Amino acid sequence: MSTKKLTRSAVLLALALVFQSLRLIPFIGNWPNQSLLIGSLVNLVLVIAGIIVGPFAAAIISIITPVVAFMQGFLPNPLIIIPIAAGNLVLSLIVAYFYKKNKYISLAVGAVLKWVVISNVATYVIKSFVNLPEQKINVLIQSMGIPQLITAVIGCVLALLITETLLKALKEN
Repeated sequence: MSTKKLTRSAVLLALALVFQSLRLIPFIGNWPNQSLLIGSLVNLVLVIAGIIVGPFAAAIISIITPVVAFMQGFLPNPLIIIPIAAGNLVLSLIVAYFYKKNKYISLAVGAVLKWVVISNVATYVIKSFVNLPEQKINVLIQSMGIPQLITAVIGCVLALLITETLLKALKEN
């Protein structure tokens, strides 16, 4: 991996972790829809990583972000890292491999498949292995459903809005 690609990867990882850390700011962390904002921004970074630095770096970022979310106390069980990382991988890798062929289809398929993977794998993992009160289990399963699709779509739309400008700026440097 070139120094340029490594640097860009590090910046994107740092940006994703900064976005995740917004939960630690009281007025954002207490906001009822903070997951919508933060999830969309993290998905934006995953998509940009797939486009700009490629599949390897995008995969690393996809795996590190849920691990850090757990370490920050935002995931109640380490097993939940697995479905989130798997969904992140699906999104970032589909975009990394297919964006140049058709950006719209790659983003749409990536967002939908991320949601399918997270919602199904998370439901299985949570119901089978996570020991929490039933009410918390239901809330956790719901958070791994439609909200994941919404944040993935928003992240993809944001990426569409900035990618061309970003790519032009990176070519000039």
